[in-house]
Amino acid sequence: IQYIPKKMKRIPFSSRFPATHPRKGKLTFFPEKIWAHLIINRGYTEMQSAQWLHEYRGKVLSEWERGLSFQAIASAILDKTPKIHTIRKGEKRKVGDKFDPYVWTGLPYRTPQIVFAPTLEVLQLEHFQTQIEGAKKTRYFSVEGHFMSHWELVELAQNDGLFIDDFKDWFSKSDEMQGQIIYF
Repeated sequence: IQYIPKKMKRIPFSSRFPATHPRKGKLTFFPEKIWAHLIINRGYTEMQSAQWLHEYRGKVLSEWERGLSFQAIASAILDKTPKIHTIRKGEKRKVGDKFDPYVWTGLPYRTPQIVFAPTLEVLQLEHFQTQIEGAKKTRYFSVEGHFMSHWELVELAQNDGLFIDDFKDWFSKSDEMQGQIIYF
């Protein structure tokens, strides 16, 4: 009997802000910020990041954007603002799960995928929830049942690779959500 390994789980990351976001089409720099995390916190080298990001830069970014990609890694390393987690709807992941991070080369589900980093492991999970309350439809964010203060939300957004306003806008078009913060 031959053992055939299960196909590696994959998690998509947006290389650009979605159509529902005010910064629609602009680069998120998520792959670069994940690489900054791998360099700062996981012992990878900038040479390894260049090798992994080569195909991503060639197939997803314009020539002008490639320069921004190199600057984004350097900036995230120097500013200590790497992307150390992702937030996903549902409760599918478990600590110890492994996944390949990827981006689409163009339109999601219509273009090929590019894995831009080595296989990552889920190191920690936290329950994440958004709630909408009141006539003004105020959105609240909570982690592990704790409603987040403004400064806690700023830190969460930064660790997710976003500025606070971009983070709020990312979730503004969705209904209430329950999911996981996935640390890798």
